[in-house]
Amino acid sequence: VPVVLVDKDGFEETWFFDPITHYIAEIHSVLDAGVRGSYRIKTKIGSYQPAGELILAHYAETSTPAFTIITRTDKYELNADIPDYLFLKPEGK
Repeated sequence: VPVVLVDKDGFEETWFFDPITHYIAEIHSVLDAGVRGSYRIKTKIGSYQPAGELILAHYAETSTPAFTIITRTDKYELNADIPDYLFLKPEGK
């Protein structure tokens, strides 16, 4: 089941949900790389497992024409303290 999301700047993603589990299975988007043109990004998401009271993905594979990144998460820490400095905007930006 596809759902199209568009942000205020016009960036568009299409989320594909598994029709049985209703979890996100894939995300497709096109990145505008300026003078280099644009390229497609496809992220496959899976290995959903319980993390406390939530069910979260433990695997993501993001592919572009230039590279593929695979992320595996072994542990989620829910309600963890997050330092405020992580949310500060860098100076000059």
